[in-house]
Amino acid sequence: MIHPLRNYRSIAKANYISNLEDKFFTEYYNYLLGGLNVEKDEENSLLRINGFDLYNRGFQSTKTLSSYLIEECNKLEEDARTLIDEIVLSLLDDQKQREFIKNISTELQVLYDAIKEVELQAKNEIYRPILLNQVDSFNKLLHALYQPKKQNSGNAIPKIQWLESTNLLTTLFYELLNGQKKAKQKGVSNTKPFIRAKTTDIEKLLIDNFLDSDGKPLSPTTIKTYLNNSRPETRVDFPGRIELDFK
Repeated sequence: MIHPLRNYRSIAKANYISNLEDKFFTEYYNYLLGGLNVEKDEENSLLRINGFDLYNRGFQSTKTLSSYLIEECNKLEEDARTLIDEIVLSLLDDQKQREFIKNISTELQVLYDAIKEVELQAKNEIYRPILLNQVDSFNKLLHALYQPKKQNSGNAIPKIQWLESTNLLTTLFYELLNGQKKAKQKGVSNTKPFIRAKTTDIEKLLIDNFLDSDGKPLSPTTIKTYLNNSRPETRVDFPGRIELDFK
């Protein structure tokens, strides 16, 4: 059995940031070159990007090593959570499930402590808080998703069955939280956010209160992936999505 944190543990290594920086300025840089004009700014740890949108309008943006670090940590977390889901579902005994999650949580705390103590290059010290926040958020989410819920028939939370695709549901909540882009609809302005919340709170709201179209619980890993800022391909675009407006 593959340990869920086998790959995730790498973020606590002393060379993780420096290796990621090399990858950022080589593999990721070359990936962007496929359709964009990209300039390296290694002194400021970022890439300057120039390109054209669907309407042939020029744009400029930057990609920082910090944002790339968060995306890569999120990918490692997604992989770990997929394995955690598989193992939890295979353990029919509630006590074994609780012990398993407790052990994973303990190891995440060990990783957190290791990141606090690991020796980093001076220029990479600014990334230590990011790594600590990633591990802390992962651990808190783990407790929120898997902690035992003491309920009886009188106070059980009713479940709402969503009859369409799960990614349509998560797209709706993503756009309520972040606003809806109307790039493919000429003359229509983007909407502003309709709600304010943490993404982890939206994840928990959906998992605790909704069933999928087959009447089954929503997968925590699937919801996490669909709500991820760096995974737009998992969301439903115009015209298949639910349209938001300020009418």
